[in-house]
Amino acid sequence: MIVLNGKVPLGWRLDDLAEQKVGIDFINNPFAIVPKREDAERIVAAFTSLDPHFLSFASLRAVNVPRCERWHPPESLPWTCADWSNALCGEAGELANVVKKIRRQQTGALNEGDPAMEELVKRVGEELADVVIYADLVAHYFRIDLGAAVRTKFNEVSKKYGFPERL
Repeated sequence: MIVLNGKVPLGWRLDDLAEQKVGIDFINNPFAIVPKREDAERIVAAFTSLDPHFLSFASLRAVNVPRCERWHPPESLPWTCADWSNALCGEAGELANVVKKIRRQQTGALNEGDPAMEELVKRVGEELADVVIYADLVAHYFRIDLGAAVRTKFNEVSKKYGFPERL
């Protein structure tokens, strides 16, 4: 068992850490498993070696958390789950604002100065990316494997409605 700050995180074993070659993030969540900063590039390279455009939740996590630590150094006040959730909702709100502008163009209710449709679609991609990045940080805070959570939820909904698609 692993003992951190005198506590044993539920369900953790030494071999869990050894298999994942991970370190411990004491900044935002003293019980969160994250890749060691020096391993992040190696992990991402392994995921992208066959396809340079490949992106997995694991490769995102490998660089997302270490980058986040640059904004939240050890001497700063740690963010709470509410802080991370609010940041995620803020990005979702920015996405909704762009979609609102797209809808105005679709209905002919343009405002002066609204960007062209091509620019708005580009912004949708940027805001979706921000939402996913913050979703990963919220998942990290709660020690959730985002890929596993998405797979489970997707499959549950497919099963509930009798759809054949599964992840």
